[in-house]
Amino acid sequence: MITFVMSEDHQYTIRTALENGAIDRTLIILSYADFLGFARLPIADYVFVDLERLTPSEIDAAVSRVAALRRAMPGVRTLNAPCPALDRLAVMTALHRADINDFRVISANQLPDDLRYPVFLRRLDDHDGPISDLLPDSAALEAALAKLAGDRGAIAVTEYVDARDALGRHQKFSYFRIGERFFPSACDLSASWICKGLVEDPATIREPEAELAFLSGDAHEALIRPAFEAAGIGYGRAD
Repeated sequence: MITFVMSEDHQYTIRTALENGAIDRTLIILSYADFLGFARLPIADYVFVDLERLTPSEIDAAVSRVAALRRAMPGVRTLNAPCPALDRLAVMTALHRADINDFRVISANQLPDDLRYPVFLRRLDDHDGPISDLLPDSAALEAALAKLAGDRGAIAVTEYVDARDALGRHQKFSYFRIGERFFPSACDLSASWICKGLVEDPATIREPEAELAFLSGDAHEALIRPAFEAAGIGYGRAD
């Protein structure tokens, strides 16, 4: 038995696969409220996702609950067991310190003097991609931040890396990790620096043969494994 613990609003990621018959139905989905509130929990292996959407107090409560679960069920397997460091900003900082990424992702309220431009903005608590164009200098950055409502600490500033291929196309490779196994997930090409691989995006470039070749191989596993290890992620996806 496998139990996924995830945010209430994003359970569609698993429920859609269940409804389509893509995965076995011997699977339980709990919200974090369920995981923290139920007097009894299922005897199962546990996979924790959406950790970046939790508040620090929710992370602390989940850490305590996992400890109690392990005491009650010695040997229970957990992937991505909650810990205070496993949020997006901490992960990206760990990757930079390990010399895996040569760019930085920094909270908008802690900007260093040596920020490398251009940069772009995105929110730390969603997966919707950039919320700004490429910003060439500090004046453009401050102007973009001034237009955003709310806490600047919820905004990440990312140093942009121009990684176009020889034909000037932006590429994105995606891998999943499940325990000790790695699976190629997607190979996307785009004329735009925001490369999401969406069919409806006119900038998306289709190369089916290259995509199939990528999905059939493991060309980047030796590169991607150290990134997962540095981030402490046992279940998840890396682009």
